[in-house]
Amino acid sequence: MMRRRFRSLPIGEKLRLVLMLVAASALLVYASLTLIHGLREVEQFNRENLQALLDVTARNLEAPLVFNDGKAAQDTLRALSADPAVIEVLVSDAQGQLFARYLRGNPLQQERLAWLPASWNRIRESREIVFRSGVVGHIELLASRDGYWDAVGRGALIWLLVTVLSMLAAVLAARRLQHIIAAPVVRLEQATRDITRHKRFSLRVEREESGSEDEVGRLIDSFNAMLAEIEQRDERLARYRESLEEMVASRTEELTHSRDAAEEASRVKSRFLATMSHEIRTPLNGVLGMIRLLQTTALSGDQRRMTEAALRSGETLLNVLNDVLDFSKIEAGKLTVDAVPFDLADTVESAALLLAPNAREKGLELAVHLKGELPVTLAGDPNRLKQVLFNLLGNAVKFTEQGEVCLRVERSPGAAGDSRERGDVILLRFTVRDTGPGIPESEQGKLFQAYSQTSAASQTPAEIEEAASRRAEGTGLGLAISRELVRLMGARDLTVSSRPGEGCEFSFELPFHVVRDNPTGIHYPGFRLVLLEPQPTLALILQDYAQSLGLDCRLAGNAAEAERLLGEGAAQAVLADLCYLQLPEATWQDWHRRCGGVWIALSDFGASTLEGELAQVFAQRLSKPVSRKEFVRSIGQAFMVAPRGAELPPAAGWQGAAWRPAAAAVPNRPRFHGKVLLVEDNLTNQEVTRGLLQVFGCQVEVANHGREALEKWAERDFDLILMDCQMPVMDGLTASRELRQREIQAGRLPTAIIALTANSFAEDRQRCLAAGMNGFLPKPFDELALVALLTDWLGPPEGGAQVRVQARPEREAGALLDAAVLDAIAARQEEAGEVRSIFLARFVSTFLAQASQALQNMAQDDLAAAREAAHSLKSAAASIGARPLSELAARVEAAAREGQAAEVRRLGESLPQLLADTRSALERYMEQGGH
Repeated sequence: MMRRRFRSLPIGEKLRLVLMLVAASALLVYASLTLIHGLREVEQFNRENLQALLDVTARNLEAPLVFNDGKAAQDTLRALSADPAVIEVLVSDAQGQLFARYLRGNPLQQERLAWLPASWNRIRESREIVFRSGVVGHIELLASRDGYWDAVGRGALIWLLVTVLSMLAAVLAARRLQHIIAAPVVRLEQATRDITRHKRFSLRVEREESGSEDEVGRLIDSFNAMLAEIEQRDERLARYRESLEEMVASRTEELTHSRDAAEEASRVKSRFLATMSHEIRTPLNGVLGMIRLLQTTALSGDQRRMTEAALRSGETLLNVLNDVLDFSKIEAGKLTVDAVPFDLADTVESAALLLAPNAREKGLELAVHLKGELPVTLAGDPNRLKQVLFNLLGNAVKFTEQGEVCLRVERSPGAAGDSRERGDVILLRFTVRDTGPGIPESEQGKLFQAYSQTSAASQTPAEIEEAASRRAEGTGLGLAISRELVRLMGARDLTVSSRPGEGCEFSFELPFHVVRDNPTGIHYPGFRLVLLEPQPTLALILQDYAQSLGLDCRLAGNAAEAERLLGEGAAQAVLADLCYLQLPEATWQDWHRRCGGVWIALSDFGASTLEGELAQVFAQRLSKPVSRKEFVRSIGQAFMVAPRGAELPPAAGWQGAAWRPAAAAVPNRPRFHGKVLLVEDNLTNQEVTRGLLQVFGCQVEVANHGREALEKWAERDFDLILMDCQMPVMDGLTASRELRQREIQAGRLPTAIIALTANSFAEDRQRCLAAGMNGFLPKPFDELALVALLTDWLGPPEGGAQVRVQARPEREAGALLDAAVLDAIAARQEEAGEVRSIFLARFVSTFLAQASQALQNMAQDDLAAAREAAHSLKSAAASIGARPLSELAARVEAAAREGQAAEVRRLGESLPQLLADTRSALERYMEQGGH
């Protein structure tokens, strides 16, 4: 505040304040030092006087002390009354006894500064009285310091007077200096204000002294010179202004004619574009309408995919026409992108599907790889994205003579540190790779220039001529437009990486808002898929898709490996690429008889349907490029109809060892046996979900909120709980946590809880798991997702899997092992073709190894590791029927979750003995033949 006020003062005031501050500071330092020095001298003088008085008095008291004459001593002390500073004198003999004393009246009434502390206003001195080298007594004198303080007052008064006189002198000097230094600056400031207000550039600032050559004088000269230059400039501008009006009128007339001509040309172009787009749009709408009507008729799988490709091509052309109508916006730089929800997989795969016939004609492998867990629905511009991907894939197919073209979509590897990925925004990387001739580094700079094409990195003149002729077919605009589009959608750039002879790789990264996260976690535990795929890239993609479904995927790259792999054991499904494995029909039949399961053929898009014996072997067919959704759907259908064992017993839909579809186009619905508690507050969702569960044979009870669910759980046991997360009264997360606590308190076996929610982000999944839930099913879900979920938690279904879940009798009170659990598991495996004794030996051995490892992990002083190990042991023990062990592990898990290290150690001490007893029970069970 003070600094701001000082800066706003006039320069003269600032100068005066500075001079006065400097003078005051110097005077203060000098006067303070002088005063302190004088006071120290006065203090020293007073003490020397008191010491001299004390010495004289001590000599006079030697004789009275020696002869023990108290009266003489008192007379000697009375002589000290002549010194007004002496207040009290005490004389003691050699033994320390008081010998004589002098006290001046009432000291407090005599002292003018009695209000000061005693240490400030009094001086105390003492010494020994010595006679002939012997101490005969001791004298102590107390004196007042009034004289000292009188000297201090006189010195302070003199200091104040000198300071005031010096400050007056400084003020006079400052006023004089202010006039000498500040006056020219003030005149200069007044001149600038006058010039600003009245535009008087003819004004000049006069010097006070013509001989002054200091900085202020030179500033005035420079200011006057600047005014002269401005005045000359104004005169020139005035002269130009006279002729400018004529020049502007002439130029305006020319521009008006040019503008009118340009507007007329723009109107003509717009009318032409509108007319042409209308003429094209009319028959195109008819084409699209007829295709949509054709799709409503009975079509085969290939025919439907062909109509979808034709429909997508027509829609792409329609989008191009819409872009033509917006051509004026493009030229003006006003082209915008949409932000609408779209299906990522459909958009990406449809771009590749449009080019499938071209790739097939050239013998290229065209593949799409949706790598890892990707969101289902994003917010963005699907048409622009498909346009860019179609352009890049089209170039790759066009310029690649042999090999493959692959489009890969994945989460950006560097997304964690990218500022564009935050909250619900995800950063995806799109890569188009081919095995074409490649592009030299010297030519890569021309790729994104409009109307520019590069030369192929060919090895022979004939190849160079062929590549040049192929490139002449295009306009050279595709990559330039693609780069602008990806930048407009949020990408930093469209990049290329290529070496001659090694193909090209184009890539870009786009941010998208996530509307719906990755789909339902469909898993098929224990489901084996044999993959017969010689093409390495496609094999890698299909393996990735299979592993995401939890399949036991075995890969064979040629006929010899397929022979060996199919001879190792049964598989629920076999996926064979007929484009590369062109074997005799007898070989396929022989393999099918030995392996069994559902066989799926993989063939080129648009290829004819399977005929003859192959139609008896392959129940389904997938077309290239493989769609991830079609792959998941085929596996799901195979999962619902395929037996689980090595032996394939005849049943409905089976002829001998070869599977044939039943008369109905859709397989029979599987049926489960289990009690399901559906916790859902929305009536519509209740009806839909309950209807699906009942169709699949489940016994369903409905609770409207979490508190009601706890009440129903307390009344009876459930095999599975489907829990909505957001409900009134008590939400699903709170209900799950409360239910887990009650399970521990009641000693009940944990019930599987699956979250049902429309929020499908990763953080939502983590919150559900942290609340004690076992799984996650985002809404809306389809029948396949629900079947997979029920299979995971209720066991294989009856019907498609030919397996019935057997009822479990009540466990004997106090038993370490519920034999009914093992009996039920073994029975299911027997139905699947397993040998009971071999399966039980393997199953029990796996459990004991897992339990021992869990105990070792819990022995560490790490609560997190103990919690994970206890959770693993709890689940494994419950699966094998060792409920006491599972319950104790659940208590350890709960204590570790609450951070109770002492409780974890206390409970953990009981686990080894309980595990040993459980091991003995399992051994007795096995000795009895597993009954």
